Amino acid sequence: MMAVSLLRFKFGIGYYINEKTFRDRGSGFVMNKLLKFGYYNISFGIVIWLILFLYKINIWLAFIGSIIVIYLFVTITSKVLIFINSL
Repeated sequence: MMAVSLLRFKFGIGYYINEKTFRDRGSGFVMNKLLKFGYYNISFGIVIWLILFLYKINIWLAFIGSIIVIYLFVTITSKVLIFINSL
């Protein structure tokens, strides 16, 4: 019994010292999730609205515009997620 507890203490066998459960993450974790959720909802709404608006004008304009919008979405999203995680 003593050897097992010594191994757990010395080598971390059986549990993780730095493991964070949902309770240990604090209110910042919930705030980050809400910011990400809100960002994705707003950005998807804007992207869909913009593509449908371009489709009303011309189908080829919507096709080219969707490629540009997807590129902008990927580049802006990476920067926004880095900013949210740094809060």
